[in-house]
Amino acid sequence: MKELRSPREMNGSDRWRHLYEPVPLPFYITPQQPLSIVSARNKLFDKSDSFKKQNITVKMSKNSLTLPNGDKYSEEVPLLTSADVSQIQACKTQKLDDITIKSVDPVRKNGSEFFAIGSEVDSVESVQDFYKKACIDPYVASVDSRILVYRFRENDKVTENYHDDGEHGAGRRLLKFMQDNQIIYAAFVVTRWMGEHIGPERFTIMENLLNDVANLL
Repeated sequence: MKELRSPREMNGSDRWRHLYEPVPLPFYITPQQPLSIVSARNKLFDKSDSFKKQNITVKMSKNSLTLPNGDKYSEEVPLLTSADVSQIQACKTQKLDDITIKSVDPVRKNGSEFFAIGSEVDSVESVQDFYKKACIDPYVASVDSRILVYRFRENDKVTENYHDDGEHGAGRRLLKFMQDNQIIYAAFVVTRWMGEHIGPERFTIMENLLNDVANLL
């Protein structure tokens, strides 16, 4: 057995790595958005940047930009079906059909659209299956961010973690909300279509959505 060194015995870089090494998720999450959606969204963001460089203020909402005179610029985005976005074999989707999920109506704010779904979980495998079921939904597959957060107790130990999916700070904030409100044996995916910048208010919207779904579980 390899003997562990105390922080005092470590050199500088080793000591920092020991103290701040992140705790990984118990499974890997790869980009979920289909390439056709990514391409269309990137074109829309590039067009928005182009307008801003010309000092033209535009408002973004889903797949369109609204100019000051009311005209709209949009990128055609392919209509997705579950078959388009699912990378899971048909025999494995039957297992996902048994998962019960709850959701509430989306919330819209300054061009952004937020949505949340949740399910009861009690193991890493159940979290994985819930996340798979969430991500093969055409709506969830089309959004900009799919934030995963979960907590459950197993063998007298709480397992909890989050995945921001590009929405920096959101997962940590939602996990703390679950901790503070003693929400456990549950997993949630909170999604966002990007619109205008709305700052920290987005976290409050996400927390309220998570709370509403938790009350349905």
